[in-house]
Amino acid sequence: EIAGYYKDNQPNFILNAPIMKGVFIKVPVSAPETYKVRQWYRSESPENIRNLEAYCFKYAKAYDHFNDRWIRVSEVLPMIPSAEGSSEQSLVSRRYIETQDKDFLYFLFAKEIIPSGTVSPLETVKKDIHSIILNKRKIKLINELESSIFNDAQNREQFTIYP
Repeated sequence: EIAGYYKDNQPNFILNAPIMKGVFIKVPVSAPETYKVRQWYRSESPENIRNLEAYCFKYAKAYDHFNDRWIRVSEVLPMIPSAEGSSEQSLVSRRYIETQDKDFLYFLFAKEIIPSGTVSPLETVKKDIHSIILNKRKIKLINELESSIFNDAQNREQFTIYP
């Protein structure tokens, strides 16, 4: 039912901001073997993901692996210091941002990006659709109850119409 509602009402689920799945890492400049992070964070192999997680657990100041959920690009970009080319548009075209300041290296990999103005993925609007369907059912039930009570009273002649 949710999938059907989504399919029939896609124009109602247009994104007003780009969303993404990916990985964000913030590692101290002094951390060892950061060249390995560059290899691992762009990979989807289970072994590289395990290596990256172990490395980040040990050395990273921040690590967020959000390949399994959608987040707004605008939530991620502020975590990266201002750098030329770190706009939402450049991330959409490049998919990778690597930069640093005096203390940290920053890595962002956008595995998937859906630009604004396109239809939201079902998984991001599923809860909203569920609420819409429940509310429609409630309204329908209330209307049916009102009609039933009115018809019952009318059949028993237990109602009065006031002028």
